Amino acid sequence: MSGRPLKFASVEELKEKIDAYFASCDEESEPITITGLALALGTTRDVLCDYGEKDEYSNTIKMAKLKVEQAYEKRLIKRGNGGDIFALKNFGWKDKTESDVVMTNNVRIMPSVIQGGIIGIIAAYTSYQLYGWGKYVGAVTGGNLNKEEKECELIDDLLNCETLYTRPRLYGFLGTSLTGLIITFIIGLAFGELLFMVSGIGMGFCYWLGHIVCDYVKDDGKSGWSWGEWIFGAYLGLFICLMGLGL
Repeated sequence: MSGRPLKFASVEELKEKIDAYFASCDEESEPITITGLALALGTTRDVLCDYGEKDEYSNTIKMAKLKVEQAYEKRLIKRGNGGDIFALKNFGWKDKTESDVVMTNNVRIMPSVIQGGIIGIIAAYTSYQLYGWGKYVGAVTGGNLNKEEKECELIDDLLNCETLYTRPRLYGFLGTSLTGLIITFIIGLAFGELLFMVSGIGMGFCYWLGHIVCDYVKDDGKSGWSWGEWIFGAYLGLFICLMGLGL
């Protein structure tokens, strides 16, 4: 408002005109609105907001807007009109989000983020305990395979091939990859994250890489099994971070 003359010479003059508008609405049973207030003052909503930024007028404008807000709130309670809801949102009102704690019949409902976390933890524990993978990891890291040993019936059936039995590392790579896919699919399903659902397919590569690190960098005494665990843990951590960032 720099460089322009003030429309109202004093706070008292402004307050007098505001009070006159509210009194007129009461007498004529007219709804109180911001636009109506601006018209009564012979100005616009923008100019009214500008006055609200000036220290000497700020409190008067804020109290006037609060009275208008109260009028909308009363009408909303009385009528439940969508127009009143829209108007109140312009005053900063918001719909309750899913992350809020809701009370229903005096029962406290946990925020969805906590519910998702609990479900994710249960899913992670279940998926890790549901299937073993020692047979597959042992094959991909150590090159040892006992085809009579049973792990996951589904994976064993898929890999029931004499050609694969003669290539234990390939057998182990595929078995470990499918195991990882099952694990992350269950966890990703709990969070509704498609990328995490399929991320476990990289488990076979992580343990194969552990075998390479063991052979050429440092022996962990387990043919790379320990290295594979560390690498797969970091790999999953990356996807969890991406999931947390919403990427």
